[in-house]
Amino acid sequence: MLFILKKNDEFTAKFLMNTELINSILFVATTLKKNESSLLEKFLEFLTRLLIDELYTDNEQTLIMMEKMYHDSPNEFSLIMIPLILRKMKTFEHLMNLLFANLNKATRLAKLLIKYLQNKIDVEIDKLEYLQSMENVVLVIPRLTQASESFSALIPIAQILTKEYIKSYLLMFRYYLENLGNLNKDHQSEILKIFGRMFMSNPEILLKNLDSKGFCLLIACFMKLLKLNTSLAANCIRIMLLEVHPTELLKTLDVDPEYDGTLYDLFCCVVNIDDTEVFQKFSDETVHRFFEKVYENEFGTMGWDNFTKRKTSFEEYVDSRLKMEKSAKFIENNIELYSKLIYQKESKIVNSFIQDDIDDFSYYMNMFVNLMANISSTDMQKHKALSFIEGKNRKRNKVVDVLSNDNYAIFDITDIQKTTSSTENFSILNDDLEDFNFVDSIIVTNDDFDENRTRRVVRNLFVNDRVSDIYNVTQIVGLDPIESILVLGSTHIYIVEGYFYSKNGEICCDYEAPEEERDEIVKILRTVSLRDNVDTNKSLKHLRIHKSRSWPLSTIVAVSKRKFLLRDVSFELFFKDGLSILLSCGDTSKREKLFNKLSRIVGGKLIDKSFEEALKLSSQQKIKSITNKENLSSFMESLAVSDVSKSEITKKWRNREISNFQYLILLNTISGRTFNDFTQYPVFPFVLSDYSSSTIDLSDPSVYRDFSKPMGAQSPGREQQFRDRFEATQEMSQDTPPFHYGTHYSSAMIVTSYMIRMHPFTDSFLKLQGGKFDHPARLFHSINKLWTSASSDNTTDVRELIPEFYYFPEFLTNSNKFKFGNLQDGTPVDDVELPPWSDGDPIKFVRIMREALESDYASEHLPEWIDLVFGYKQQGPEAINATNVFHYLSYPGSVDLTKVMDEHERAVMISIIHNFGQTPVQIFRKKHPLRNKEVKLGSNLKYNFQVGFKNVRTNVEKNTYKVEKFELDEENSVWFGVPPNTWVYKNLKIEKVGINSLLINGNIFEELVKDGEITSVCILSASRFSIGCNNGLIRILELTNDPYKYVLNSQRGLIKLEQNKGKPRAKYVLLELEDFYGGHYGNVIKQKFLKNDQVLITLERAGDHLSVWNTGRGIHLMCQLNSSDESIIDFDVYEDDSLVVGLTGEHLYIWRYNGELIRQVSIDINHSNRHWVRICENHSGNDFMRGLLLLVDDGVYYLDEAFELERIAALPVGEHVGDVRFGFSFERGFRVVYCVGNEIVMVE
Repeated sequence: MLFILKKNDEFTAKFLMNTELINSILFVATTLKKNESSLLEKFLEFLTRLLIDELYTDNEQTLIMMEKMYHDSPNEFSLIMIPLILRKMKTFEHLMNLLFANLNKATRLAKLLIKYLQNKIDVEIDKLEYLQSMENVVLVIPRLTQASESFSALIPIAQILTKEYIKSYLLMFRYYLENLGNLNKDHQSEILKIFGRMFMSNPEILLKNLDSKGFCLLIACFMKLLKLNTSLAANCIRIMLLEVHPTELLKTLDVDPEYDGTLYDLFCCVVNIDDTEVFQKFSDETVHRFFEKVYENEFGTMGWDNFTKRKTSFEEYVDSRLKMEKSAKFIENNIELYSKLIYQKESKIVNSFIQDDIDDFSYYMNMFVNLMANISSTDMQKHKALSFIEGKNRKRNKVVDVLSNDNYAIFDITDIQKTTSSTENFSILNDDLEDFNFVDSIIVTNDDFDENRTRRVVRNLFVNDRVSDIYNVTQIVGLDPIESILVLGSTHIYIVEGYFYSKNGEICCDYEAPEEERDEIVKILRTVSLRDNVDTNKSLKHLRIHKSRSWPLSTIVAVSKRKFLLRDVSFELFFKDGLSILLSCGDTSKREKLFNKLSRIVGGKLIDKSFEEALKLSSQQKIKSITNKENLSSFMESLAVSDVSKSEITKKWRNREISNFQYLILLNTISGRTFNDFTQYPVFPFVLSDYSSSTIDLSDPSVYRDFSKPMGAQSPGREQQFRDRFEATQEMSQDTPPFHYGTHYSSAMIVTSYMIRMHPFTDSFLKLQGGKFDHPARLFHSINKLWTSASSDNTTDVRELIPEFYYFPEFLTNSNKFKFGNLQDGTPVDDVELPPWSDGDPIKFVRIMREALESDYASEHLPEWIDLVFGYKQQGPEAINATNVFHYLSYPGSVDLTKVMDEHERAVMISIIHNFGQTPVQIFRKKHPLRNKEVKLGSNLKYNFQVGFKNVRTNVEKNTYKVEKFELDEENSVWFGVPPNTWVYKNLKIEKVGINSLLINGNIFEELVKDGEITSVCILSASRFSIGCNNGLIRILELTNDPYKYVLNSQRGLIKLEQNKGKPRAKYVLLELEDFYGGHYGNVIKQKFLKNDQVLITLERAGDHLSVWNTGRGIHLMCQLNSSDESIIDFDVYEDDSLVVGLTGEHLYIWRYNGELIRQVSIDINHSNRHWVRICENHSGNDFMRGLLLLVDDGVYYLDEAFELERIAALPVGEHVGDVRFGFSFERGFRVVYCVGNEIVMVE
């Protein structure tokens, strides 16, 4: 009924602005409250939906109406409306920016809160309710202060609100200090917790706005509280005294000499003494006399007498009002208005029309935003961001450009342009259909005009898809929990943000969801979350953005169970393109139901069998929960019940079939670590200990850290400090297990601080820091200082590293030019200061770090570190002996949050788990086995080639057709020859016909390029491929038998069908997914596709540069690799290290595919008709090889770790070679295959 009311055009004029009617409704609520009626909560919910929810729309009339309500009925408004407004703001804190993004709204709302705090009404407000409302005001003040940075007119208003809040806090403090004795213990405990939360949650509000006398008055209040709750009062006093210097405080107080020395000693020592000693210090006669004097004098100037003045009681006021008015008759006279509004004619049709208009607008808006985001212009500032697409061995190497005001990072960054999802444009190249456009699933809506959200979701399904099930899930994106629905269709899976599927089958907005049905833990986490999910685009302020993602079921390659906040309630979905998403369910049973269903419909399979095994092992990890406090003291028994020491993964590592890096990534995966959750990000060890020398010898054991000890025990002195702490915490409390470390080696703050120079981590770091960068000296700015801090200097720093230190040099460079500030000596914080032995080169630094990780010494001792982090020394007596015990709330199974009944205690625990750090699940029960030393072939490619390629044999195979090039059979790691103008991958076969037509799997597609010629083809998947043309065009095409494959229900009306003219529909159609002209202007003669990273590299005949394209969804130019004034003849790619090697007439150019030129090397090649460069393909399964082997014409070259080039052999390759490939594997050694005419020659 309410939805229909609010949709009516006359709703605001006839209803909301009818203040007489609204005030009468308020009085009804007041009467129900006085009578303690069971209908009160339902009536308050009605008021919330009717009035409070209007605050979050674009209708500014709501607050104007509320001001008039306060003027006409200040008592009812203060008793009913203000608590409702504040309660709504607390429940949906992430929507608060909607209120403060508008100057008028922010001003009017703040003034209402100021009047409420001034408490000038003539009715007594319940003190507990007033205190609870004050606690919610704490959430408003920082947001208002932040908004004042944009609107200077808000500055005085924010100051007044803060002043009134502080005054009310102190007055209420005194009131309860004098009246707590009249309350029972439970009531006392609740009051004290509220006061503690109000102070602890944001102490800056009080401490930065109190003068010295007010500061001492607050200490005086806490002094009086010492008798009632020593621990709480002592902690608050300590926090206060940490913020001031005793000498300056005493100087501003101008105290009598008799107090001066005593107070100075008190202020200096309180921070370092325990609670009992704090109590004793404040019991000193001189101290007590001073603060009692402050207590009485200062409260006298604050209006204490007026605060305690007797007012009309709530009950008396209601009875008096009932006698004066006949509210029931008034409401009865106005009921006719309700009837007319409810039965408004054809409301459903009108609402559907409005929704269709909004959907069409969202479609065209997405097209426009996508075009703007991909225009190369100096007028549009862009930032570098790390794509969340995972490449080979889970490495995320791809750096993409995003618009600078795009602060939303989920899934692949390249999918997001500004505030909406990406748009893919494609055409059906077929006689039956003309061109049409496609927009990825997104729902941009005005929730005020939403009558049927189920219809809205159905409109955003793909054509011919049907809803099978709907589930409530929470997406975990970095730091942010995003409540969403998962829609499981017959062909696709969809995830839509901001909706909730209730038990009665309705789809509602998240803020309208029944509180009892939401995930309690996520609800608390979102309350304290810093995520800003508000669209700041002024043209969209009246719209709610329900972002949506969709994937064909056939692209799901794996699903694996995960933990979130140490609860076994989550799972991770993995897709063919390297994308993964982490979803959390309300409880384990819901997760199991959804996990089992998705496991049965996995449509693809992983190529990496080790990764596949890791995901299966991860799903088998079980957590044994501690069920009572008696077990806490011994909780560090092994909580995990699955041991992976006998897995194929460990066997491969021991036999050196996979590298140390690969093994650590897989162990992180098994233990539940994920890139999608910054609170449980993969953890890697510090390997080296020398970051100050000018050179480094990796064969010297002294340059390595002690792998047998955690970072906190790398120096004997600091290790002893932590052992002393363990003994001290052992004696402090029987309820809390002792620990060595109060911080963790991996946390969201550590991860985001490492990656602070790269979006989206920059945004997450700012969220953790309240919107500002930390002090420059505390930022991650020096590798050497990082090591000294974590290993010896700082007792609060025991951090380890993250995988990026061993493969991703871009994170060390401030490519976004963030202003981090200056150090004390004036040095600006910019790029990370690297060790002298790296010569200031991030690429060299990462290379040496990786070589150290893969060194014989690290291989020998790495099991010791694994024992600490993933193994038997992680918990129990072995952890104690190894100085390796962390706070108990970091361990899986240490607490069941659903059984913590106290809301405040549970919120504190959630905050600790989310921010402090989480220990991986233990996956080894015994000492980790050592790595085998004897191997047939090591990682030194030069040595292996010189040894293994001495006695070569040549095999010649003749074909019935001319062989022009080779394609790779990925599953069997073998090459096969294909004829000219032919491309083959799995079941897809493409043949060029004429100049601009293709024969694909027996189906002819003509004139694919108008007024142009197809000059190259590259297969991207089993159905997609790209064509390069003589005019520089790059076009992405897909072969399918479904012409509506990418069409949403909402876009069906945009498709125009040609007249069939009696012709039968073709069996297959070719969808044109994307066109792009910006990379080349002439013949595109070669394309190379990196399937793992979803990157396409292209070369045109002019050869002045290579273009690097991101093909995540659509195609976007990442960068261009330039070769000075030389023409590039050929190029090849080494995906393991993201390297591109380009050949010119005189040089080899080596780039990282993100654009960084690593080295330009001179090379002498024969001046013949054959000029190619081929990198030796690594088919061994081990991603680490020292240096690269290159085949350039007939010469084999070794490019060492320092990128120095050496010719080491010649191969008998003839003049008229069509194509050549070069590869290596442990089983078959080195192989070279080339084709001449119809012959294939294999040299091995």
